[in-house]
Amino acid sequence: MVTPVQVTDEITAKALSIIEKSLSVTPSLNQAANIGQIISQLNDARINNTDLESLFSYIMTLVETYKNQQTTLPPEIMKSVFAKASIAPQRDGFSIDILRKLFLEIQSFSGKFTQSNSFASPQVDSSTIFSIFGNPINLSHSNEIILDMGTQIKDRYRDWTCENNRKCQGAIIRVLSYRDAQEIFPVNSTTLKVQSNIIDIGLYNPNTGDGIKISNLTDKINFEMKINSIGSNDKHLCLYWDASQMTWVQMSEAFVNRTTSTGICSSSHLSMFVVASKTSESIFSCSFSRGSSNTLTSSVKRSY
Repeated sequence: MVTPVQVTDEITAKALSIIEKSLSVTPSLNQAANIGQIISQLNDARINNTDLESLFSYIMTLVETYKNQQTTLPPEIMKSVFAKASIAPQRDGFSIDILRKLFLEIQSFSGKFTQSNSFASPQVDSSTIFSIFGNPINLSHSNEIILDMGTQIKDRYRDWTCENNRKCQGAIIRVLSYRDAQEIFPVNSTTLKVQSNIIDIGLYNPNTGDGIKISNLTDKINFEMKINSIGSNDKHLCLYWDASQMTWVQMSEAFVNRTTSTGICSSSHLSMFVVASKTSESIFSCSFSRGSSNTLTSSVKRSY
């Protein structure tokens, strides 16, 4: 863990004060862009933990501004957020709850009239694509993710009423691929080891920018992504993030392609996903006990 500064330096403190005052009333998009520029130039190594948490709350307000205007969050703001987010959890005593909420807020919004675009940073790759759901989508710049949305999504959103009587063909897909985000979205298990980037897959209305909730699909979504290590005795598991419980939940075992070092998962809903490994010897545990009639019984359970 990194010990943070105890007192925020004077220049940075003044900048934070300007940001706070600017957000005391709802800013215009031009004002929001200026605030975003100030945020991107802040050196968070000069900010103590309390002020850094305040900064993330300011960023959340900024995200809400763009969301209310149905306008895409500028990539430079997202890059700045992710850069600061990668350092914050390493600090001794830093609470990541507000940071996690901010990430989930960013993930819930794509923006009105979003164009296909992408950006990469040391912490995250972002891919936004307008799709009519034909062939599988290959996101080669996002750690080589291959995404197949399935026929059910294709049939539902290839030609649909997206707002009032307005017809849309296709929808917006956005994929965020996080590197080293386990401290923000931790796999709380001593027997599981994260073996892939954390990816977030979202579907959005192309006319309003609002997120589309996808669940209970009978024709599941399939996605393939790079995994770090393939041990001969390892089981690779597909996990999804349960935002209500703030924890990872196992979906199924991943299909591993040893030639391409990739894992393939299937899901009936959209969420954040990760592939984790577990040695096959520890998948099951067995216990024995004697009942009241002195009969020996056994129980076997999965040890996730």
